[in-house]
Amino acid sequence: YKPHEERACLVKELNNHHDNLKNMLNLHKSVYNFSFAPVHAVLNGLPNHWMAEVVAVVSDEFGIIKISHQSGNKIGPRVHMLYAMFHIEDVFDAHGAPAILSCNLSMNNLLKCQVDLTARPICTKSEPDKILEMQSMLADENRDFSGIPLLQAVVVCVKISPNSPINFNTIPKPTRLRDHP
Repeated sequence: YKPHEERACLVKELNNHHDNLKNMLNLHKSVYNFSFAPVHAVLNGLPNHWMAEVVAVVSDEFGIIKISHQSGNKIGPRVHMLYAMFHIEDVFDAHGAPAILSCNLSMNNLLKCQVDLTARPICTKSEPDKILEMQSMLADENRDFSGIPLLQAVVVCVKISPNSPINFNTIPKPTRLRDHP
């Protein structure tokens, strides 16, 4: 990924390949077309008084985010926290620029950063209350299981401070089609 100019060229080439793939998979079609298959987002930004922090770097490309209540309260019945995995290409800096285009943003300096996120389930449940229920059941089964990520962040926005607003002008946003998949 270095030097920066080569990284920018690589990103442009990958975006072109991604656009071609979306066309082949019919993701460019109208939401009313029978072959359109959206991805279900269960978390579209953090609710009031929730916080999210990058707590682990798995590799140069992947990390783990802990989602919890700012005061330490539960975020759901018997659930104090959820975990989401994420990829560096889904990260946007505090100004709304993609991390992959930023020479100053890497997985290592994301550690302990406050973030906001949009996430989809990677478990067998697709409704928020069922995901929280699954998190509770995992923790009851074995305390070590409570750290298993049940979500995948599809957009991660780095925050300058815990209460700073997010620049929503340049980040991808999900389209609300209906309340449930």
